[in-house]
Amino acid sequence: TVAFLHDPLALAVVFDRSFITMQRLCLQPAIVDGSFRLVPSTDARELEVAVAVDAPRFVEFLLQRLLRLS
Repeated sequence: TVAFLHDPLALAVVFDRSFITMQRLCLQPAIVDGSFRLVPSTDARELEVAVAVDAPRFVEFLLQRLLRLS
């Protein structure tokens, strides 16, 4: 089973950006097979995008914080 923890990760990144790797990419919005996507384009604005997550370190961080609440 896989759990995607997007909201907790977004909040954690506010305090510690080292959980993610950022990259500047030229992307434009598009609908691809009925789903919203950001696709590469030389005509698009450059955006700063999270391209990788240190998931094991983030999960450990989150668990430590949650365990302190009990």
